[in-house]
Amino acid sequence: MFNHIFQTSVLLVKGAPFGNDNAAKDHKGGAGAGGISDATAIPGLTAHASTVHKELKDLEDRGFSILGEGTREELATTLSKHYPKVSPNEIIDAMMGKNAKIGDYSTIVVTKEGGISITAGEGSTVHGAKIELMRRDIGDPEHGDNTTVSHGYLKLHDSEKGGGAVKKQFADSIPLYQKMGIKNIVVGANLKGGVYAWGRYGFDSVSPKSYTKTVKTMMSTFRAGLKKPLPEGAEDELTAIDNMLSLKGGAKNIPSLLTSMNLPHLDAHTIDSGVGTQGAKSKFLASALNTKGSWNGNLDLSNKRQIKHLSKYIGHELTPSTP
Repeated sequence: MFNHIFQTSVLLVKGAPFGNDNAAKDHKGGAGAGGISDATAIPGLTAHASTVHKELKDLEDRGFSILGEGTREELATTLSKHYPKVSPNEIIDAMMGKNAKIGDYSTIVVTKEGGISITAGEGSTVHGAKIELMRRDIGDPEHGDNTTVSHGYLKLHDSEKGGGAVKKQFADSIPLYQKMGIKNIVVGANLKGGVYAWGRYGFDSVSPKSYTKTVKTMMSTFRAGLKKPLPEGAEDELTAIDNMLSLKGGAKNIPSLLTSMNLPHLDAHTIDSGVGTQGAKSKFLASALNTKGSWNGNLDLSNKRQIKHLSKYIGHELTPSTP
């Protein structure tokens, strides 16, 4: 639902540009100076809208193309109206880290309804990690709803994986989303590893039965490649997995239940069989669920169970939103 929202047309700012005559050009930005807290009021704009206006200019200077319908003042007014408790620099700092590098083809698109699409391209960093691409879409203009954010894409360079950048992003982004009035994070886990990764973060499955079917197929294929016979304990762990999928396969929290299982014998045998995806650090589930599979997940920011699970996984205490 969300991935297509900001792809239907190219929206250019009307009137004088933010210091850039070609808003869609190739940017290669560097580190910025951070937020503006003492913005001078601009005629016709509130103090907060004036800050938004100046911070959009600051972000463009750092390398973002600012796109949207209307003048710069109208974009600032729109953002100030829909998100009166945050500013553009706060949003980028939470998603990408303070003084993040802004790379090629990085854009911020604002719709008349208050939707925001943020894309950071090659050369950008997210909480210190070099990335190929990041995409975050806030809001669903088709339904006039700005309470959902889609984590559409975040691809780190291979050398950056496992460094904690995604955990840091969640730690900073959840409080930001709550200030913005966002209630849900949605993901479409259609990349390699997504079936495993988002379960670890506590996302529920929108369609548990479909998720379980996908997992069973992946698991069956991977198990066929393990060395035979299975060592003592590994067969019992496989049985435990089968029982979990049979008994809890219809539960929406099946992704987090499955990916939280402790499987030491299978983990060791995955390494011994030479079929793991992470060498000596291979885990059975991470390797078995590493193929490309599609499922849609949801994280409710007011759900105490999900927020507790996420907090434990990222090592940062978060507070659920008030329902």
